[in-house]
Amino acid sequence: MKAADWLDDLPKGWRGLRLKRVVSLSGQREVEPAPDEYYVGMENIESWTGRLLERGASTPDPDEEPESKSTSNRFSPGNVLFGKLRPYLAKVWLADRAGICSTELLVFQGRDRVYAPFLAHVLRTHEFIDAVDGTTFGSRMPQADWASIGDIQIPLPPLDQQRTIADHLDRETRRIDDLIAAKLRWLDGLSEKRKALILLAVGYGITDSLSRPHEAPAHWTRMALKYACSGIRTGGTPTPEYMDADDDKDVLWFTPGDFNDGLLLADSTRKLSQESIADEQAPLYPPHTVYVVGIGATLGKVGYCSVAASANQQVNALLPAPNTDSTFLAYRLSVAGDWMQALANSATLPILNQQRMGEMEISLPPLAEQRAIVAHIGAETTKLDSLRAATERSLALLRERRAALVAEAVTGRLAGVV
Repeated sequence: MKAADWLDDLPKGWRGLRLKRVVSLSGQREVEPAPDEYYVGMENIESWTGRLLERGASTPDPDEEPESKSTSNRFSPGNVLFGKLRPYLAKVWLADRAGICSTELLVFQGRDRVYAPFLAHVLRTHEFIDAVDGTTFGSRMPQADWASIGDIQIPLPPLDQQRTIADHLDRETRRIDDLIAAKLRWLDGLSEKRKALILLAVGYGITDSLSRPHEAPAHWTRMALKYACSGIRTGGTPTPEYMDADDDKDVLWFTPGDFNDGLLLADSTRKLSQESIADEQAPLYPPHTVYVVGIGATLGKVGYCSVAASANQQVNALLPAPNTDSTFLAYRLSVAGDWMQALANSATLPILNQQRMGEMEISLPPLAEQRAIVAHIGAETTKLDSLRAATERSLALLRERRAALVAEAVTGRLAGVV
């Protein structure tokens, strides 16, 4: 169902009304937080479900001095909070308590003709979110304003039917959300199992034992990381005219944002021209270099690339020595994130430079055994990745079912509800 026609053919007795006719907007004001004030930010609301993430929303410490006055929104039980920033437009929470919230959240007070739980479900539909998204403005942080949001039409059945629909959706979406939560926990378990599998293999070798051995095999060589590499380098950033060339010979140029949960770095967001390498504006690292983020919140993220590439100054490039398999090294470092964080030389902005990284100690098996371990990890993680892919497909179907259920119910198209 498209946003443009979601209000077509509403049941008899239903109306399509502009949002501003069924809710009033709570004004922003100067607020001095009280010691027991409850605060909610955008980050505290789970997208689409409207669940409050309690680990984020918090009551200020009563022993601390109150903060100075700041512009905030105040809400009451029964108000509906709506996030106006893209890509967070699906942040909708039906308040069950009083408090204050970020000005990034609009606070709606339903009028007599609207039942707040029904309204919350309507505001979470893809159709409404798409309509709001079409009104956003600004390039750095696109957002919508009340003038535009208030003009969007929503379906409004009689009040008793709103209650019936909301109660039905509360029950049915809770069941779906519980299934989704269970599958997400399953995915977390797969991630932990994958990490443990890699850690066991690269730290202790291939073993049939279910328990981790106490130490690496005796024939492995304990050494500083720098001796497993022919060099540890740091990237650089060329001047703007060398960036983002249009030809098909662009050089991959990795930044921390290019690193994800996978180890293979197959592409980069930005690229360099060949001239930047020829003019020594940036280094070019050989195929099978291992890259490690060396600064900031993602310090310790690891990847390797099978082709020649470059990186910026926030990334360390490890050139494996002849006795080191690049994929083995990448696997080994991928489970050493906490270790690398501990070696960083700053608490506020952690930095792991070439020297400190080179001093990390690892146990290195013979080259043939490294390759056998890599093959073992590849075979075992392929099985886990297949399970992950199947679970993610089922998650997508559940989320689609949830979205369709809500849209059909709030527009009167769900048989047997009203």
